[in-house]
Amino acid sequence: CIKNNQWKYVTHSLFYPNYNNIVKSIKKWCHKNNYFFIIKNKAKYEKSTSQYNKEADLVIKDSSEKWFPQTIFEIAKLSDIVINFISSGTYDIIASNTFNISINLMEIDMTSKPSYFFKKEIYEYKGVSVFKNYKEIGKFLENSKLENFTINKNNQKKYIKKYLGQNDRQASKRIIDYILKNS
Repeated sequence: CIKNNQWKYVTHSLFYPNYNNIVKSIKKWCHKNNYFFIIKNKAKYEKSTSQYNKEADLVIKDSSEKWFPQTIFEIAKLSDIVINFISSGTYDIIASNTFNISINLMEIDMTSKPSYFFKKEIYEYKGVSVFKNYKEIGKFLENSKLENFTINKNNQKKYIKKYLGQNDRQASKRIIDYILKNS
């Protein structure tokens, strides 16, 4: 049974995007631009690691033994660009001074979802992040130049203030001051 005319999700599931094609288009673009292509795979997707080993220059898996900082944030800090599939890590990627490209795999209508997490502006923010549908990512990268993916410092500051709050590196001090004042 399909409720509320949600047929598009059924057809989408039948014709779900081919990860291999997405990965190959990213690899092609990276190598064309002399980028080292790293795939950070989640441990729960262990089966796909062997396929990724054929495509990426390096495959890194999440380690359940390590909680913080997560592997993706360490990689992001060292990277020029991070490409992900609608990730809450986008905030940290942008805060780490790395340009973000988010790929929408589900064709989610970001304008009608009530969830805070599904606001398109989180992933499409001029000068810090772009948001592309999986069907267009290959063509988008093919037609993009490296300078298109440079962090705009002013927009990064606005993004951080809007989505992460204060970024004055004084959070620990404020917490300690609060505890001392209220204990």
